[in-house]
Amino acid sequence: IVFGDWSSDVCSSDLVDDALLQRDWEYFQKLGDKSFSLTDGVSFVLMKERGINRALAFDKHFAQAGFTKLP
Repeated sequence: IVFGDWSSDVCSSDLVDDALLQRDWEYFQKLGDKSFSLTDGVSFVLMKERGINRALAFDKHFAQAGFTKLP
C-alpha cells in the first residue's frame, strides 16, 4: 500500500463492498449485546478471515470481540 511518500508491505487497504457489509451485519447480530461501530465490525470480520488475533487499539471493543488488544 502507498500513501504519498509512505509505503508498506505489512498493511493493506480494503474496499468495503456489499458482500463485506453483509458479513459485518451477520457478525454484528452474533454479538448484538455489544456496542461497536461499523468500522470496528468491518475490522473484526477482516481480521477473523485473515487469522489476525491481535490489534493495536485504544478502546475495549477489540477485546470484547475476542481479540488481544495491544498495548
